[in-house]
Amino acid sequence: MASSEVSIGTDERPPMLELVNMGPFVQSTASALQRLEEFPDVRSGRYELHMLKIPALWAFVLWLRQLDGSADLFIVLSPAPEFLEAGRIYREDELLDVLEDPARRRLEFDASPSGRTEK
Repeated sequence: MASSEVSIGTDERPPMLELVNMGPFVQSTASALQRLEEFPDVRSGRYELHMLKIPALWAFVLWLRQLDGSADLFIVLSPAPEFLEAGRIYREDELLDVLEDPARRRLEFDASPSGRTEK
């Protein structure tokens, strides 16, 4: 099983193949899609599927944007960082609450080399 990513620019360029992937998120994506098909809200609603990547937190999330409302759903893919539960379906406010502290810590992290002096 493999996945591919295609970029669609805002200009007149045609879509371009960016990468083909056979890593751990591929099987996790297929499993998450199967799980979502069984979720009652998804079965009764209209959603558009997106992939949400948060590289700074090593988080990959399937995002189901509700087309006739604002009850978006998010399912975290495996492997997930320790602060997220892989396979869990989150509502938007739940996901934002869980991501807030790790994102804040990441922003506050000083990655500059120690002992370096400014000139």
